Amino acid sequence: MTLRSLNEPYGDAGRFHARLVDVAGVRASDSVLDLGCGMGRSLPPLLARAVEVVALDVNPSFLAKASATNEAAVASGQLKIVEANAAEGLPFEAERFDAVICQDMLEYLPAAERPALMEDIRRVLRPGGSLLLGHHDFAGVMLHSKDEETTRALIMAYATRVQDRVKSADGAIGRKLPGLICHSGFALVEAHLEPLTALELKGNPGAEAFCRELADAGRQGQVEESRLDRWLAELFELDVEGGFFLAVPWVYVRATKHRSTA
Repeated sequence: MTLRSLNEPYGDAGRFHARLVDVAGVRASDSVLDLGCGMGRSLPPLLARAVEVVALDVNPSFLAKASATNEAAVASGQLKIVEANAAEGLPFEAERFDAVICQDMLEYLPAAERPALMEDIRRVLRPGGSLLLGHHDFAGVMLHSKDEETTRALIMAYATRVQDRVKSADGAIGRKLPGLICHSGFALVEAHLEPLTALELKGNPGAEAFCRELADAGRQGQVEESRLDRWLAELFELDVEGGFFLAVPWVYVRATKHRSTA
């Protein structure tokens, strides 16, 4: 028997970021801001599509990685690297970009700072420009296991864990994106929910890494080591039995800025 998922896969980072650029509708003539670019996983598909890409992040080590892996684009001027804290304002003139992509960044801002960022994104977009705002909703993860109580505890521990060098964490941010952006003055807002799914564990490095990160979050939450070891071992047993199932909800919102009526 062949078992395959009809959903987009979880754990294939290259495929996910290529699809992110497709969903954003980036055109060859576009100048694009990758807001909260991290280590630059979206940059290769963006650079293959857009005439200019600006990658902004607050973490200098992430930006160094993004720059090093895209040296030719930096040298040619197609890619510009900008270190800045988006919560303090975007360092660009009004109507600078045709498109903005912001994926898995918003949860790191306290809730009170998010509306101002949405206004600033709209400011730097040209009339008719588009925003793709996306986030995994980690509080909504579905994971089949033989110990549902531990699984629920680990998912919530992971969703509420505050990482180093950030001020907040909101593992339920995905479900909040439509409500946040619909009050930000955009002309058109479209929301979409998609479960990114893995049906195997050992053969999927991304899924395995995620499950181990859940266990690490449990350790920080004082879950007993023996309980975590048993939980992980039972996940691999399920995998052998063909019963492994992981779905991580991805919520994205596409928004368009009003065109000028002047």
